[in-house]
Amino acid sequence: MPFNVFHGQGRIATSLELKQTKKGTDIVNFRLAINSRKFEDKTSFLNVTAFGATASNLVKYQKKGSLIIVTGELSSNRYTNPDNKDRDLDYVSIVVDAIEYLPKSYNSGKSNDAPDVNDILDASTTESSKEEAVDDKVDPIKDNDLPF
Repeated sequence: MPFNVFHGQGRIATSLELKQTKKGTDIVNFRLAINSRKFEDKTSFLNVTAFGATASNLVKYQKKGSLIIVTGELSSNRYTNPDNKDRDLDYVSIVVDAIEYLPKSYNSGKSNDAPDVNDILDASTTESSKEEAVDDKVDPIKDNDLPF
């Protein structure tokens, strides 16, 4: 079975503009800036395309400079220059399967910041309901509950 998966973390490098295909499907094309793991001063800019709800939510909730994780597949394309047939251009882009939005604490460059559970829980919950959510009442496993 072929294996074509892209998974990368980077920053949105262009302004996001939602468009529609001829059939009315939402689409957004943008560039993703990914820093090299080997060379500190090298950044790659990748063409990325998202469709449907993924595209509309990206435009609604993110902006240029936001840090995201993109999962998708590589797509090979060819641009044919109508003026000069000898100057066709082959390029690779990423077609999105999923996008994960990273918290703002990641955007500040703090790589080891873990979100506080109280930040995750809805602000309208009471302190007692927060404690119940964190301390889920789980019955302890007893030795005679185990099958061996």
